[in-house]
Formats: sequence, structure tokens, C-alpha cells
Amino acid sequence: MLEFSGACAGCPQASLLKLLTQLFGRNSVFSNASGCAMVWGGWFPINPYGVDSEGRGPVFTHSLFEDNAQYGYGQVRAYNNRLKNYLSDV
Repeated sequence: MLEFSGACAGCPQASLLKLLTQLFGRNSVFSNASGCAMVWGGWFPINPYGVDSEGRGPVFTHSLFEDNAQYGYGQVRAYNNRLKNYLSDV
């Protein structure tokens, strides 16, 4: 679901993101610190990630500072909490 990337030729991060989106598709959530991947992977209105027939695709977020691990962990905690609440309502 990585349709294009503006990364430099041979960029290992672009290759990894392409592989991960092929494996996990719209269930992919990427959290990255500001840097090269943020420049080609997250600017509005240009988005290199495709969507499926339902209009859903991978999520790419970034943190301005070098706390992307904590930022990503917060996303996982929020997702798990919402999923748990959703499943308890069903």
C-alpha cells in the first residue's frame, strides 16, 4: 500500500515500509521521529500510502522530538483500550 515514496534511491526505510504495508495493509500504524521519512511519508496533502475499497489504509504519524517510541506506545495503548471498550459493548 506504499504507492510511491520521495525517498532517496536505495533508502532502506522506504523498502521496509513497503514490505510492512504489503504484509499488514490497512492495519499498519507507523510512528516515527521527525526526519527523512517524515518528509516523504507524512506531508499533507501528499500521502504516499494507498487505500483499499473501503477508503482505509496505513496510518503514519510522527513526533517532533525523539520520543517516537513513547508516542507509538501511547497509540498502541489507546487502540487497545478502544478495542476493549468496543468488544465489551458488543
